[in-house]
Amino acid sequence: SEKIPSNPADMYPLARAMNRHFIIHVGPTNSGKTYQSLQILAQATSGVYVAPLRLLALEIQEQFWEKGILCSMQTGEEEELIENATIMSCTAEMVNLSIAYDVAVVDECQMLGDRERGYAWTKAILGLPCAQIHLCTAPEAVGLIKRLIKTCKGDTYEIIQHERTTPLVFVPRAFNISTDVERGDAFVVFSRRDAISLAGNLKKQGFKDDFRLTAQFWACRFVIQDGNRCQDKCPAEHKSGIEGALKIKIRQRIAAAGRNSDETGYVSQKKRQDGSFYGYFLL
Repeated sequence: SEKIPSNPADMYPLARAMNRHFIIHVGPTNSGKTYQSLQILAQATSGVYVAPLRLLALEIQEQFWEKGILCSMQTGEEEELIENATIMSCTAEMVNLSIAYDVAVVDECQMLGDRERGYAWTKAILGLPCAQIHLCTAPEAVGLIKRLIKTCKGDTYEIIQHERTTPLVFVPRAFNISTDVERGDAFVVFSRRDAISLAGNLKKQGFKDDFRLTAQFWACRFVIQDGNRCQDKCPAEHKSGIEGALKIKIRQRIAAAGRNSDETGYVSQKKRQDGSFYGYFLL
């Protein structure tokens, strides 16, 4: 019987036959990590984008199509395989480790630490048969990424630091939904019931048809424009791409924190890291 290698990296012979180079893009949310990596991927003869979310894989496919670059898309729920496509956009679980690429971009590599899905990022880092691999990550995952790369004999890496061009400011005071709402605010709540309830409150304050609701649970997308009607037409949204996805500018994000909230029900706080949330956007 075939033995399991003592070094997990040796489970991927195609990758071990190459001398791969990793570019680790490190920085906070919206610091240009993914954007710069995708610019390089767009110039590649062949490549793959590895996404954390189905909708993000779709969004990146659409971006390449807008540039005139043929791009396929594959997730656990759907696939669109385009003849003569040079780029594949896929979710982490669906990346094909038997195809050699010139350039790969693996997004949200801090997901390595996720108990349920971290294996997919581990496999991608260890097993992608690609000469140049761009890893986009939050700072807290850099140490683990470096340890994984060091188990791959012959592979090298460099680190590029990214900074936000605009500051991300945490507002320490509680947010009062009755008095503090302004256009450009994004409300993040964590259940459908709370989302619909918030829609009713906003309408009572005069915000009638000038907001949208996006729902992100890894694999769904819809817009609620009147509190009832759902339409499958909302562009992809993910934890760091609200502005880019909906083509709007957000003044501030207000998260409904549940057990952490005061009597108003809302506090201004940093975004969740798992990408799963509802958000109201006042246009």
